[in-house]
Amino acid sequence: MLWFIGLGIAGIDGVGQDTIKILKKADLVFFENFTSPIPKSDQSKIKKLVKSRFRVAPRWLVEDGKTILAEAKKKTVVLLAYGDPYIATTHIELRTRAETEKIKSQDDTCSVCNTIPCWRVRTTILQNWTPRHCNERAKVLEHRIPYHIREPCKGHT
Repeated sequence: MLWFIGLGIAGIDGVGQDTIKILKKADLVFFENFTSPIPKSDQSKIKKLVKSRFRVAPRWLVEDGKTILAEAKKKTVVLLAYGDPYIATTHIELRTRAETEKIKSQDDTCSVCNTIPCWRVRTTILQNWTPRHCNERAKVLEHRIPYHIREPCKGHT
């Protein structure tokens, strides 16, 4: 089993209890350190949480993927990254390879972008348009964004 877990922008302190359970149950946790730098404080917290099964994964290890996939065939493995784990094409490619090799994979992310329906396809819908602030984005996507998510944007730039 291969988990792709995103820590959002808040790091390990911002994840939910379900994510903590996944990390504690994992046989091995790879923390990807090339998409975003890893603060030493988060490294320490994660190491304590997962005990000795923690490994910082350099770029070559994730791009090659053989070690991660081999471990995931027989163990529960987590690839941990800041933000959304699928923002990096390397992670998408690794998940595709896992599926090809019949390795079960799942994701658990903590990114606000994943809470807004169709967020990942907004660039297709809106073409080259970039909002100046969140109110402008909310107006365009208002019919797709639930009120409890849309409301905090009001009045903020």
